Amino acid sequence: MTIDHSLYTIHHAHHHSPSPFTQVLLSICSLLTDANPDDPLVPEIAQLYKNNRTQHDATAREWTAKYAM
Repeated sequence: MTIDHSLYTIHHAHHHSPSPFTQVLLSICSLLTDANPDDPLVPEIAQLYKNNRTQHDATAREWTAKYAM
């Protein structure tokens, strides 16, 4: 009888402390709630965020409803 250790190894390699996962989620939440328009991924969105927050937020709500729900 042989034992397939690969599944055991895969399971235990991915079974780790939830701490790093929790830290990633907290970092994502922080980015979503406290945006940094001075270091943007998309400069045009950062400019809209800085210059017309109402329009920025309306567009964000629209895109969230359209693409994330």
